[in-house]
Amino acid sequence: MKVILINGSPNAKGCTYTALEEVSKTLKSEGIETEIIHVGHKDIRGCIGCRQCKTKGKCVFNDIVNDIAPKFKECDGIVIGPLANIGIWYMVIHQKKYSRTLKDYKR
Repeated sequence: MKVILINGSPNAKGCTYTALEEVSKTLKSEGIETEIIHVGHKDIRGCIGCRQCKTKGKCVFNDIVNDIAPKFKECDGIVIGPLANIGIWYMVIHQKKYSRTLKDYKR
């Protein structure tokens, strides 16, 4: 079993990371593999509904979502740690994640 933890804070080792690290430690103690991915320092474009992700297997905007989307297919769970005072990127990555079904994602 594997869980991906997404750090949405621009501060790679800040409070959001610390909270995710605690979750990661707890999961690991239960035998669950974890990976923390820092996305808070990257630009993430919003979904425009073009459906190219379905036909081409990736977003037309070459952002970090294309890099981490294959990991969604491999994991059993996702923990999202948004920047506490904004969280806009969370809505965008969430929208992009669900605009294509994971089973339809092509490598």
